[in-house]
Amino acid sequence: MTGQEWMEVIVMLLCFVLAALASGTETALTSVGRLRVRYLAEQGSQAAAILQRLRADPNRFLSTVLFTNTLALIVASTASALLSDALFTRWGVASRRRFTSAATAMATITTTNFCRNTKIGSGICKRAAGVPPAGTAPGARTPSFFAGRTPAARRNGKCAA
Repeated sequence: MTGQEWMEVIVMLLCFVLAALASGTETALTSVGRLRVRYLAEQGSQAAAILQRLRADPNRFLSTVLFTNTLALIVASTASALLSDALFTRWGVASRRRFTSAATAMATITTTNFCRNTKIGSGICKRAAGVPPAGTAPGARTPSFFAGRTPAARRNGKCAA
């Protein structure tokens, strides 16, 4: 591998670490209990006081965390596309197939990021996977988005669509 290809691999790895840190930060800041934070802040913990201020206005940190995550994944997908194009060129793969593989890599990461970071994307992906909506009784099964959508199911009255 050339020096440029090694740099692309390093950039990808650094971006994945950055995305993981951003996701971990989001999880840590949103999952800690409100009462526990208040108790620690009353005990004089400066970290708890800062966390309490952040939790009072979640848009203050969530937008930064999600932007960081999105940017890291976009840069990683670009590096992945450049690396795959360089390697496929060296291996003699036709240019049409090289473009398809690079576009697939970027589309996969962009779609994953859309599903994770937006309410619309999250709802679509959860519905497609058959994940029950918030507030559904535990153990209740929700049909997949695609279940019963065939023309035969509609004719038999098994689907409202």
